[in-house]
Amino acid sequence: MVEVNNNANLKPQTAFVGGNKEYVFDIENNANDKKVYDLTIKHLEALAMLSSSGFEFVEVSNVSTQLVAGTIYNFDITFRHPETDVVRQFRIKAIVIPWENVANIIDAQEVPAVQKPAAGHYGGHTPYTFNTENPMDKLILEAVENGLKGMMGERVTSHKFKEVRNGKSQLVAGVIYSFDIVFADADGNDEIVYEAVVYVVPWENKLEIQSLTFKP
Repeated sequence: MVEVNNNANLKPQTAFVGGNKEYVFDIENNANDKKVYDLTIKHLEALAMLSSSGFEFVEVSNVSTQLVAGTIYNFDITFRHPETDVVRQFRIKAIVIPWENVANIIDAQEVPAVQKPAAGHYGGHTPYTFNTENPMDKLILEAVENGLKGMMGERVTSHKFKEVRNGKSQLVAGVIYSFDIVFADADGNDEIVYEAVVYVVPWENKLEIQSLTFKP
């Protein structure tokens, strides 16, 4: 049984210290890799970081290891909801000391992510529902709202974000999102609507607002 010890002494022995190197994660055949994967899932669930039901494991990517007094793993782990197609990605740092039967998650953070499409998997527009609990969706909406502040002038002080309508996404070399972003006064009656088109390439840290068009 793996001991998860948050108080473990992780100070490396000087002779064993090494730099980060690329690593191929093999959950099926490598016992330590499987140990890290299982520990990661339990850690995310315990912190309620992956509390939404229905998400399925997709892949482990961007893996590197560092030899210390044990092995430090750095990697991204991705999950996708099969019904909503929402993708969630977490950046994980873990340490494994097999000869002491110890494994420990050092850090776990959710990062904005959309799974990179395989070559040839590009397609037309499909309906998309924005979810403000999704880090990528939240980042897109914040960028659009900030971009509109100057365009809305004095009305920005009396009109606040209300909702997103007519959301669509298109897989290209990244994802193009198009949607109507709606702002309303305190009573929710007087609405201001803009159509936004946003191009996102998460694996290149790219978010580009392609157009913001007022809809009378």
